[in-house]
This record gives sequence, structure tokens and C-alpha cells, in this order.
Amino acid sequence: QAEFEAGHIPGARLCDSHRQESYLPSLRPLLKNAFEIIVYCAGGECEDSIFLATDLVYREGADPDAIRIFEGGMEAWRNANLPIEQGGKQ
Repeated sequence: QAEFEAGHIPGARLCDSHRQESYLPSLRPLLKNAFEIIVYCAGGECEDSIFLATDLVYREGADPDAIRIFEGGMEAWRNANLPIEQGGKQ
């Protein structure tokens, strides 16, 4: 959580793939109407975003066409000098 609060992609919501049950209740309403859902990890090499994206589709009913995995993660986002938001939005 501290890593997320230190910097994340603007508009992102925290959802730890290992503790989904803690985060999903607040995300479910957003998933149903989302045009695009971008899933990413803090680092560049991480399979957690793939596992979470799969769960969002098969367990939570997210539209598979709306799911995008940003494979480079937050590391690639920072390296590209793209905007970063700080603080917590869960």
C-alpha cells in the first residue's frame, strides 16, 4: 500500500492480487461499467497482473475486451516519464 501511495498511474485503484477479497468490494461497481481496465504491477517482471486480470474476468465478470495488461508495470511507466499520481485511492 505504501508503494501505491508513493506513486501510481493516475486514476488507478489498488488491488493486491494476493488479497483481492479486501479490495474487490469497492471495485465491483467500477468493473461492471468500465470501458477499459488496465492492470499492472509495481515492477516490470510480474505475473500477478495476469492472475488478477484472469480473476477479474472469470470470477468478477469483467468484460474481457475491456482488460488490458500493462506489462512493463509501474517501472516502465516511470521510465517513460508519464504522469504519476500520489496518495491512496482504494
